[in-house]
Amino acid sequence: MLTSYGQIIIKQRVVQAGSFDGAVGEKFFFLLRVAFDPWVLSGIFAAFVAGFLWIAAMTRLPLNLAYPFMSLTFVLVLLMSGIWLGEQVSMQRWIGTGIIMLGLIVANSA
Repeated sequence: MLTSYGQIIIKQRVVQAGSFDGAVGEKFFFLLRVAFDPWVLSGIFAAFVAGFLWIAAMTRLPLNLAYPFMSLTFVLVLLMSGIWLGEQVSMQRWIGTGIIMLGLIVANSA
């Protein structure tokens, strides 16, 4: 969830910041401004915390059990991009996401 939050909030804030056009100097200041946006920093921090939680999970779970759950990031980002960002999500993406979920169920049912 933390990784998904980071992706969504960074996308939202980058879109709100405007275009990435202009000379190299303008692009640099654009990136600098976005990088120090408090919401973007919260997304980076969420990814950092997710990394530590992943390390903790690796102390208790076999990798072949834990890693498939990383695919839930795809599902959460798809849902949140449609709901929170208002992005259009095609039927093909929903079907692909359903296949990912089915794979997760099959992989962990044994």
